[in-house]
Amino acid sequence: MSNDTGKVILLAFIGEPDQKKWKKYMRLAQEKAERLFKHPGDMTSWDSRDDAKEQYPGAVRGTRYIYSFSGFPPYGDTLAMACVADEMEHVLANSGGRLEPEMWISAQDRQARDAAVTYALYNEEVAKGHGC
Repeated sequence: MSNDTGKVILLAFIGEPDQKKWKKYMRLAQEKAERLFKHPGDMTSWDSRDDAKEQYPGAVRGTRYIYSFSGFPPYGDTLAMACVADEMEHVLANSGGRLEPEMWISAQDRQARDAAVTYALYNEEVAKGHGC
């Protein structure tokens, strides 16, 4: 979604969502982005979440775009979009707005980022009393 106009830029599936859930995932992802657009002072949809209204976290504001996802637990949706936004914003900032493959983060940086996300997800589960 455009951060300036609220216009949807791209809707896509990642993987093959369950046929019974794909409409819900699409609706929730769009709702998260629209809600974040309506709250210009918020950096994520976490700030305006309301589980009773099915308004969950999972959208992250970038410089040009709002990135949104639904399908993981709420913290997973948010972390996934934070990683996507971080990488996309880096690419856009260093390429004059063009998406060029050589601008993507290095494999070593990607591994470090993925390890940090895994660690954060693990700690979230442990804090909830789940995990090893």
